[in-house]
Amino acid sequence: MIFQVGSRVVHSEDVGPVSAVTLKIDGFSEYVIRTQPSASCLSSVETAAIALSVLENDDSIKAKLLAPLRTLCDFQLNHGAVVHDNKVTLISEGKFRRKVGRRTEKFLRKLGVEKPPL
Repeated sequence: MIFQVGSRVVHSEDVGPVSAVTLKIDGFSEYVIRTQPSASCLSSVETAAIALSVLENDDSIKAKLLAPLRTLCDFQLNHGAVVHDNKVTLISEGKFRRKVGRRTEKFLRKLGVEKPPL
């Protein structure tokens, strides 16, 4: 979420300085029809759903907010989409065949993942 929303927020005069936030959760992203950067990454809607359910101390909020995401993924999987591995797994297994950008290389080094040659 930080990579997608970060630059818009950081450059906004209305918001001011923003701190990075990390959510420690059990499990993986339910947005399985998209390649996430790593196994620990979540989509924006998943992050918002978890944060709101924690802030309100109500697990039903997460379930209600994630229901449309689950429906979308189920529909697409039933019509030919496939489950995607995360980018770190694909790179470490030598299955990622596109050029890796500088930010991704830095992220991989931080995780200790060796990038195999193309």
